[in-house]
Amino acid sequence: MKALFYGWLFGVPFLLIVGVVRRASSPEFPDPAQTAHFATVTGRYLVAALALNIAVPLIGMAVAWRRGEKAWTERFIRSLWWMAVILLFQWALTSGSGQPARDEDPAPRVTHCIPISGGRQCPGG
Repeated sequence: MKALFYGWLFGVPFLLIVGVVRRASSPEFPDPAQTAHFATVTGRYLVAALALNIAVPLIGMAVAWRRGEKAWTERFIRSLWWMAVILLFQWALTSGSGQPARDEDPAPRVTHCIPISGGRQCPGG
């Protein structure tokens, strides 16, 4: 149980960090197929990390419960609980961040016209 717990605790963040670093990098490949492959592998790292982040604690909780290891069952339940709390906290913080910025400055009022060279005059005379 210890290996499963610590493998999850350190393995999932490693996969997430690798995926985020790959996502943030902008490698230049001469072939579009290589670029597509790079993006596919990056997506697989992130999907694997997110899937393992849920699956491993659930599996660990089930195995610990079946083996009658109360302490490990409680650890896996606490880890799932804290993941849910952090997810809700993140959702609460970022729920309004997708809104576009409002234009706070009013449109300037035109009070005079400056003629442009080339024979064009100001509108209205």
